[in-house]
Amino acid sequence: MTEVGMALSCGLDFADRIDGSVGWPLPSVECRLFDTDANEIIRPGEEIDANGRERLGEIQLRGPTVFQEYWRNERATKEEFTADEDGKGRWFKTGDVAVRRHVPGAGTDVRRKGQEWCCGPLYFIQGRRSMDIIKTRGEKVSALEVERELLS
Repeated sequence: MTEVGMALSCGLDFADRIDGSVGWPLPSVECRLFDTDANEIIRPGEEIDANGRERLGEIQLRGPTVFQEYWRNERATKEEFTADEDGKGRWFKTGDVAVRRHVPGAGTDVRRKGQEWCCGPLYFIQGRRSMDIIKTRGEKVSALEVERELLS
């Protein structure tokens, strides 16, 4: 994605490199999941819905490595950024749909000098906004996961 420099990454420790994960937000980058169907932020601890399923949300980013606007395209900027609701800046809507989950053993050694940011739940991209998410029988299914299973 050209709009964002480095934003998410796995840690250097082998235990922190989890298949399918894009990792944790890098220092100075804020990351959140936004449930576009419910029109709400999926806060930490709210990753599982009432039916026990992981909640999908669009990854939204802000920080110094995230661009501020589309050059000479005010309409695109308005569409792809949220309003500045807390005075800390707008969030960029990446279009990536993800889940956030804890992985046992990953990000547990926060004593590593310079890698204190490698902790907590990891982000796992499931597809792109509306393009790769299929609704079937009331559930959202990642077309990428279906493809991965078919190819395995």
